[in-house]
Amino acid sequence: MSRYDENVMGRGATALCLTGLLALASVGVLPAQESIALSTEVNQDLGPSGVEVRGNEVQLSVEDAVALALGRNLGLQVRRYDRQQFQLQIDEAVGIYDTTLGARLTITEETSPSATELDGAAILTDENRTYGLEVSQLTPWGGTGTVSFGTFNRDSNSTFSSLNPFFSSDLDVTFSQPLLRDFGRSVTDRGIEIARLNDDMNREGFEQQVTATIQQVVNAYFALVEARAQVDVARESKDLAVELHDMNKVRVEVGTLAPLELTTSEVGIATREEEIILAEQRVGDAEDDLRTLLNLEEGPLWNTAIIPVAPEEPSRVSIDLEQAIAKSLEARPEVRSKKLELERLGIDASYWQNQLLPSLNASLTYGYNGLGGDVIERDIDGNVLSVIPGGFGDSVDQILDRDFDGWRFEVTFGMPIQNRTAKARKARADLDVDQGRLELTELTQSIRTEVRKAVRAVRSAEKQIDSAQASVRLADKNLDAERKRYENGLSTSYQVLDVQEDLSQARSREVSAKASYRRAVAEYYRAVGNLLEVSGVEWADESDVE
Repeated sequence: MSRYDENVMGRGATALCLTGLLALASVGVLPAQESIALSTEVNQDLGPSGVEVRGNEVQLSVEDAVALALGRNLGLQVRRYDRQQFQLQIDEAVGIYDTTLGARLTITEETSPSATELDGAAILTDENRTYGLEVSQLTPWGGTGTVSFGTFNRDSNSTFSSLNPFFSSDLDVTFSQPLLRDFGRSVTDRGIEIARLNDDMNREGFEQQVTATIQQVVNAYFALVEARAQVDVARESKDLAVELHDMNKVRVEVGTLAPLELTTSEVGIATREEEIILAEQRVGDAEDDLRTLLNLEEGPLWNTAIIPVAPEEPSRVSIDLEQAIAKSLEARPEVRSKKLELERLGIDASYWQNQLLPSLNASLTYGYNGLGGDVIERDIDGNVLSVIPGGFGDSVDQILDRDFDGWRFEVTFGMPIQNRTAKARKARADLDVDQGRLELTELTQSIRTEVRKAVRAVRSAEKQIDSAQASVRLADKNLDAERKRYENGLSTSYQVLDVQEDLSQARSREVSAKASYRRAVAEYYRAVGNLLEVSGVEWADESDVE
């Protein structure tokens, strides 16, 4: 313990200030702790926070604050909905491979006057029915396979119909395949791959949001620690002014001091009371900021003082600048997201390169046919001699027995003479890729600068703590000396108050320096890209684990 701490410990009037300073000094940025499971699933019913009010106060550690925020923060809750929507977009894109089942039914009935005796009736009456069923499936290379079964049924009053009713059935297997444009898995799966990349990019964005939330919570937590310590400093400053005023009253009573000195010390007390009021206001503001980030439920938790719990003080952060930069370029989600975006742009460029090709499509169909129906024998005058029963089953049996088969092969070719749409989109896609690469370079430069600034801020904050602590020691000694001069009649109340104010300002700067250091360390971890790691955050969702 320093001589300053020993002197302060020896004074009952300054004990409270020391408690506040030690609390600030002993709170680490994010000390070692149990891991925090982070889920991307939406929790529509958050329920109570579980934070307990004990002794008319809420004791909260920085680890508990971070864990609460990761589960309850409204900004993260909103982002979780985005996560689920992007994951559903993958299912939507994969839907192109859903097997399609189709059916058709057509019924027509028509009567018409006879135009010739060969029509077989004075008034022709035809009733036609068409039934169809098909199953089709897209293949990864852009082709489509189709299995179709169809039946045509006709009833006619024509005397020349030897099959009446008439049934015609066919079973066909068809495969159509693009050979140039739209050929290949990369073209077919373009929408799926883009949806997956968008989901991965959204996941990186979610990690950025988590990182930002942790940093906000850490900053808000230590802002509250600092605000409470500043209240202690202000109260200690008032205690010193009250102590001086009490001494003045004694000396005025014994006649060794002019009554005017009492006015000076009273002004000092009033000024310090005003500082306490402002400091307590900052405490209330800091508490509300923290409550908002933690999304604490309405009620007692919004009307109860939050007391930061001080764990053991960690050693100062050891930093290697070059390693920190290398780590940041690997670990920052912004870099991973930009690389994923480049991959997505590359997919678009490849797709539009394919669209520059002419279309060349091949189709092959192979199938079986069958006929069925009542076979009617007539004499020369059209009179029915005999009827051999038949029907739909005959046509199906012929298909099953594979009595009659057939095939068809077709090739089609097409090419836009100018093809300006595909050319323009391919050129735009190439520009997007070049722009994306340049943006990645710009991003890496920006991250290097951020890390350098963060490292510089941590080192500067360390020096500020050392400087502030030295100022406190010197100001404390100066106050002791000024008191002795005052007791010997060589100083005035105004001068003593002025030196007391110097000590209070030095202690206030020490409080601010320590809080700034912890904020600088949190910013350093964010800049390097391992704030989640040092916070003990682990992904609870298997789909979101890299």
